[in-house]
Amino acid sequence: MNIDAFRQKVNIIFSDTVMISLALLIIPIIIAQYFLTLTPSQQVLVSAIDWFIWAAFFLEFVLKLGLAKQKIKWLAGNKLDSTTSIAIIISPILEYFLPILASTLVLRLLRLTRLVALGAKVKRKWGKIDLKMYAAFFVVVGIGITASFFSTGFQYSSIDITWLSLFVSIFGVFYAVMVSFFIIHVWGKYTTIGNEISKEVNSLRNVYLFALQFKDEFTHKETSRYLLEHLNEVVDALWREEIKTATINKAFIKLINYFSQLTPNTEMESIIIGNIIEELRASSTAQANLINAAREKSPKILWILLIFLSTVLVGSFVFIGFQNQIVATVLITLVSGIIGLVVALMFDIDTPFQAGFWNISPSPYLELKEFIKRFSKREDILN
Repeated sequence: MNIDAFRQKVNIIFSDTVMISLALLIIPIIIAQYFLTLTPSQQVLVSAIDWFIWAAFFLEFVLKLGLAKQKIKWLAGNKLDSTTSIAIIISPILEYFLPILASTLVLRLLRLTRLVALGAKVKRKWGKIDLKMYAAFFVVVGIGITASFFSTGFQYSSIDITWLSLFVSIFGVFYAVMVSFFIIHVWGKYTTIGNEISKEVNSLRNVYLFALQFKDEFTHKETSRYLLEHLNEVVDALWREEIKTATINKAFIKLINYFSQLTPNTEMESIIIGNIIEELRASSTAQANLINAAREKSPKILWILLIFLSTVLVGSFVFIGFQNQIVATVLITLVSGIIGLVVALMFDIDTPFQAGFWNISPSPYLELKEFIKRFSKREDILN
């Protein structure tokens, strides 16, 4: 494996998404160490998670620095990121290897420094990801991890255990039905947007192909210019935090007006113009459906209900009554992780034009732009 391929793999493994997830995960761990009185088994578990995440930050910094072509330039170009990484790496080492600090104010300052560094790293990178999605996931998982530390102190009779098991089973079924309804709702919107984009792009491609049937080169160039302008406006308007339709409509009206005012010289050109107008009408319909679907958001009351039910379901496992702390933490974290993934998935699908794992790409529009540009260049060369 050459150095460039290895560098690419390191960037994928230690991506912004992975590192911000670990940063968000370690914050409740530090808070638990700072504010809670942990049992020996809880301390071992928390320390294991803490050092695992520390190792990830250490490897990220060392590998990226070691693989950088110009190390000084890389450090200078990543000042904030490098500083926060160093603070995150050094502070737990000082805590561990300088036990004299264990009962002093310095220890608290070290942990506070680490929290601030983690917060800075999150703030530095959250513009590149969909923060709401990760926040939803880590809220649910954080509740599960925190709750697991209190799950070993409950003792019940056999009747209580029966009723608790019945409650978890019935509530789990209700939650599954609720989530299924929600997924169908957001997935329907997601597929609608994808289908309407395909329809619009196909119609615009047909417009360009029909326009090529005209014999004069000027019509070809004007069609390319108006189409490219419209495609640029569509991408700029849709793939932003707030959808803006005014510029899309303005560019599309220019396109319609051009062909409406075009005078046919032959009967064939008249038929071609009619076909183009029909394709533009289909494109306009698809665009309207696309914008309406994109603007439709799931009601806030549904999100509130989903988060509440997720929290209750995770919390209900706390009262089952575990005897072993590690078993309790592992099982409750797994359950909360699965529930958190479901919530994060729905957040992700509900915002299809924003950053995330499951989003709609502008690639159909970009591919059509490249197709038009390539064909235009080919025409210029032939002429």
